[in-house]
Amino acid sequence: MAEVYVSGQIVSADLFEDNRLACMWSLQIGNIFT
Repeated sequence: MAEVYVSGQIVSADLFEDNRLACMWSLQIGNIFT
């Protein structure tokens, strides 16, 4: 079974109304594997 682990950091958090929080993320893949 394949597993994926994601690690990162929160860059900024502002303009949230009513104590709600959302998270946006992206996956970038390049020629890093040889």
